[in-house]
Amino acid sequence: QSLEEGVVSLIEKLAGGNPENITPEIIVRAAKEGDKLAFNIMEKTGEYLGIGIANIINIFNPQLVVIGAGVAKAGDLLLEPLKRTVKARALELSSNMVDIKVSKLGDNAGALGAAILILKSVFKPS
Repeated sequence: QSLEEGVVSLIEKLAGGNPENITPEIIVRAAKEGDKLAFNIMEKTGEYLGIGIANIINIFNPQLVVIGAGVAKAGDLLLEPLKRTVKARALELSSNMVDIKVSKLGDNAGALGAAILILKSVFKPS
């Protein structure tokens, strides 16, 4: 919407002038290169994810929350506002006890999880 309103952004250049070519990777790259619009998008996205994670923490009180590879690629651009929002919105005791980590499995996490489920069902003791 901001691009349509005439806001100048590196996002448009990286997308080749076509809004349909905008990807999360382009937004992350633009933010890392100092683009204000891209940075604001990352900040808001981190806040919204933080709200969702804070709600999960408040309901389930997990000891660990693992963030997937897509979010991890954005690094601190997303993780800082996410963690800040979790700290502000989750119950204090829960937010102090939960550990938020980035998955080390990368883009293969879903496939690895599916493979494990299949292996467990195939090799299930009878």
